[in-house]
Amino acid sequence: MPAGIYRADEALRKRAIAAAGQVDSCLNAHINGFLLWLVGDTDELPSRPAPRPIDGLHGPDGICTELRDDNESV
Repeated sequence: MPAGIYRADEALRKRAIAAAGQVDSCLNAHINGFLLWLVGDTDELPSRPAPRPIDGLHGPDGICTELRDDNESV
């Protein structure tokens, strides 16, 4: 049977390829790893790089803002 095709938004796809490369992997391996986790064949999700820094880490008062894993302010 041919492989299924998922078409991600181009910008998201490029970011995902880069993120997988940062942990010495590839997008295909990460998608398959996620699907194995989703169907319950494993309890481990593929690794991901550390959260990326974003502009404006300091709040309006100049105090450093802590970030959650999703890069949102705590």
